[in-house]
Amino acid sequence: MSDTIFTWQFSHGNRPDWDARIDRFAQHLVKVASSSDAEEIVLVGHSSGSFLGAAILARALRLDPELGRHGPRIVLLTLGGNMPIVGFHKAATGFRERLRQLAVEPSIDWIDCQSRKDVMNFFPFDPIAGQGIDAGPNRRNPVIVPVRFREVIRPEHYNRFRWKFFRVHFQFVMANERPHAYDFFMIVCGPVPLRERMDNPTAALKLVTGDGETRSQAWNRLNLGSESPGISGSATPEPSIRRIG
Repeated sequence: MSDTIFTWQFSHGNRPDWDARIDRFAQHLVKVASSSDAEEIVLVGHSSGSFLGAAILARALRLDPELGRHGPRIVLLTLGGNMPIVGFHKAATGFRERLRQLAVEPSIDWIDCQSRKDVMNFFPFDPIAGQGIDAGPNRRNPVIVPVRFREVIRPEHYNRFRWKFFRVHFQFVMANERPHAYDFFMIVCGPVPLRERMDNPTAALKLVTGDGETRSQAWNRLNLGSESPGISGSATPEPSIRRIG
């Protein structure tokens, strides 16, 4: 009930404390992006964090419209999102406008992962068109990626929690038991940038499951430049990256 009340207040602009925290986070993001030597910054929002992450990135872009054009690549990753609990309110016009801006912003990428098994996210759902937002022909975000938890958890364990809804909902940010292209810890800690991982999930998976030659080929297929440290073998580069969005 508290969650319902708080999101209703936020959608109607009645949570100045949330707005203040979002502003501070956006300022922090801009500061880090301007000073970090990282190649990529992934802003992760799980569950209600999906609409908060979108709000943070939109405000960061307001503070620095060039945010995604200098320094690290900026990527928004929403997992098990529930955007409609804010965006479906008629009063949430400002929120929907921020989503429209993210949908057409060419300097950032937005990946939205959803799961049919998770009853606490919206599947299948388009966070833009599904909320009546017209982004026009320049829309490029988000890329919607379905995730099957049955494929990342061993069968004997999956059957133990498949009806425990909160447990299923949090699988998005928990470790895999089976190799899979969707791997939260490889996404946030691994060597493959998120856009390339989602563009070519087969190569991303082979990078951690194949032998030396296979991993080398996968690295080149991902078009990530020089050979990755620790990968032996050689292969002719085969760029096959498509533009997402």
